[in-house]
Amino acid sequence: MTSEISIAISLPIHQWTPQFKAVLGSLRAQSVKLQIAVMMTHDDPRIQADLDSSGLSFHYSRIGPDAGQAAAIAEGWAHTDSPILGWLNTDDALMSGALTDVSKVFEDHTNVDLVYGHSTISDETNTIWGYHPAVLASQRLISRTNIISQPSCFCRRSAVEAIGGINTKLQYTMDWDLWLRLSENENKFKFLDQILSNVTWTQNTKTAGLSKQRLIEVLKILRRTQSVYKTSVGLSALIRNNLSIYKSNKPIDTNCRQLIASASSAKTPIINMNAESKRHLQIEHEIADIVFKRSRDAFQVETKPSESILSFDPPITSGASVDLNILGKNTRLKRFSWI
Repeated sequence: MTSEISIAISLPIHQWTPQFKAVLGSLRAQSVKLQIAVMMTHDDPRIQADLDSSGLSFHYSRIGPDAGQAAAIAEGWAHTDSPILGWLNTDDALMSGALTDVSKVFEDHTNVDLVYGHSTISDETNTIWGYHPAVLASQRLISRTNIISQPSCFCRRSAVEAIGGINTKLQYTMDWDLWLRLSENENKFKFLDQILSNVTWTQNTKTAGLSKQRLIEVLKILRRTQSVYKTSVGLSALIRNNLSIYKSNKPIDTNCRQLIASASSAKTPIINMNAESKRHLQIEHEIADIVFKRSRDAFQVETKPSESILSFDPPITSGASVDLNILGKNTRLKRFSWI
């Protein structure tokens, strides 16, 4: 049954990314009513070409300078009226059907004001390495650190408006600040233990930087919620984490939570973040017996001791994801690459 709830998605666009076509494709793969607002700081023909070819309709569109990302997000929400709010960046995408599951939670739990779930992590080559490491299920931890992956989070408009909306003065921590203020206002969070989106990590990712402004914003949040000692510990952890993830030569998988195949493996959606359709998915895994299943549609599997190649017909389009049940004996899945 299709949800009757519509969801407003703000798309603040500062610059084009190679993944932007997949972002739009992931919105096209949803089965709920969408109000999409697009705010572009300048007219880039690559952005316009992807928008024009997306097959999507846009509730609101604007080209021109703004007061920053948070202001653009607020602008998009202000020009829509859907009861549920979210936003995407130009390199982060939703899993196919994710918003159907999100809508059902809001429909079934009228006391819930924020729904969030897991994200997978991909790199500049669109290789997927594992789960977002920061996501945790306990709402009480939100005062210590940002436990929510932004593209996998959705809020009731009424709850957001009750606390004055997103803080448009923030450049780096507007998401954490928003979740925190919702929690402080005694709004209830609901964690979905499933993958809802994919986040792209690159050297150019805004959260990769340790700018003075970002550190100031984080420090203000920690001072508001923590003791002096815990503030110091939290800020030190942030710096160590950034240097480890973004500045070292270690592969991303050392900083992600590994995807694990087990006898009770849950549905694992794998998204195609490439700008074109892909037919083959290469999966590197530990040397072990491993079985791949799909709820519908046949596919071919070529399995070697530490590598499997899955072939799909028809191909998986840009921004679409394929749902897999991957069964093994607590087997680590090292990376997923569309080839």
